[in-house]
Amino acid sequence: MENFLPYHTFRKPKKLKGKTVHRWYYYWIDAAGKQHQKACRGCRNRSEAENYIRTLPPPPGTAKDQPPPVKRPDVLIRDIAKDMYIPGSGHVGRRGQLGKSTDLETMVECRRYIKRIIDLWGDTSLVALAVEVVMPYLFGLDRSGKWKNRFLEVLGEIYTEAPWHNCQAGKPVFQRFAANSKKADIFTTAEFDLLFRVDNFPDYQFYLLFLLCLSGGMRLGEVRAVRAKQVIADRKILIIDGFCKKSGARTVYNKTGTPDNPKFRLVYLPDITLGKMAASGLQAELGMPFGWSSLGSDLLSGWLVASAIAVSRKKDT
Repeated sequence: MENFLPYHTFRKPKKLKGKTVHRWYYYWIDAAGKQHQKACRGCRNRSEAENYIRTLPPPPGTAKDQPPPVKRPDVLIRDIAKDMYIPGSGHVGRRGQLGKSTDLETMVECRRYIKRIIDLWGDTSLVALAVEVVMPYLFGLDRSGKWKNRFLEVLGEIYTEAPWHNCQAGKPVFQRFAANSKKADIFTTAEFDLLFRVDNFPDYQFYLLFLLCLSGGMRLGEVRAVRAKQVIADRKILIIDGFCKKSGARTVYNKTGTPDNPKFRLVYLPDITLGKMAASGLQAELGMPFGWSSLGSDLLSGWLVASAIAVSRKKDT
């Protein structure tokens, strides 16, 4: 089913408000030899159009002339999952149509889980994979609750993908793991005074970054992506409208969002942070980045540890 595509994409011009625009369409030929065509909704290029037709059911003019596919209970997990999370696959095309992330980093991350699942149970039929097989395996792993829950999410998507491979399998109810989160430590005023001294940091730029990160409750990726136009000083707020990936590339959506649903949020900034940002002169060019995107996340994490060690040593002396 996955490899059979009775549809074909093409592009043609269309007049819209006196202008000529090009839209993507697809067509198919029914059993009587008649050609039909429809629009590829929301598609801007060939790649999107090809992904769109992969999400479509068989055309009505051909499906009625064929016997309905038999739902097979013996389809192997390997056969369902082998192409999942691979860019250009039907699975990724369907994710895009459903509004789920098709970001390359997400695909790479999820593909790691898929490979592990295939190594473990690839030769097992999906209907035979039971809770008493999966949960004992996860209980025996020395992994965080967050990792195990992500594993279960990716495994669950195999059940969602199964009907596209003539397999109907009910998804078992897997219990969620505790997130193992700890209550955050709160700095005392004395600790803040001890920590936020310029000589504790490699340079003033990093001092300011660290101050903004903590006082605004921001992720490292978010603070690396900050631009001057995000700060509304008279309202003492900062609009978080993107983050920097490990590569340094800046997104136009937040960590839990997508390009279509960016999930912007606001954070309030104290006067001390706003004052130091204004005094630094980094806001002189409105809309220009502060330059933190060039600082890698691994480097920043190392600097954070080094700063914490410096503070702890000064507390002990």
